Amino acid sequence: MNTFTAITRAPIGSMIENKYAWDFAEKMICEAVDVAEADGTHFSYREVLNMVHHVCEDAGKGYSSMSQDVMNCRLTEIDAINGAIVEQAKLYNVKVHYNSLIVDLIHAIEGAYQYHKDGK
Repeated sequence: MNTFTAITRAPIGSMIENKYAWDFAEKMICEAVDVAEADGTHFSYREVLNMVHHVCEDAGKGYSSMSQDVMNCRLTEIDAINGAIVEQAKLYNVKVHYNSLIVDLIHAIEGAYQYHKDGK
């Protein structure tokens, strides 16, 4: 949720209102579950997806911390969230294309802060 809402600059609840956003989120979540499984921690894909869906419902019009960071041109916690998934995936040779992409996109956004005239 954090990463995708940071890119879209949209509230957390938008993740479940936007088919494309939710489809992307599902793919990132499934990759994260694959990495956890490779590491010996077992999760149900469906349970994790349902949990994230409920968080999006409950948060509604609230903005994630990463979204607020992007809107205010601050460095984000991307490396501690999706970046950690990418790094762990390397240990187990698990493919995490969506999480890798989102890490690169957030870092690209952070790198573009210097071009924002108003600092936002």
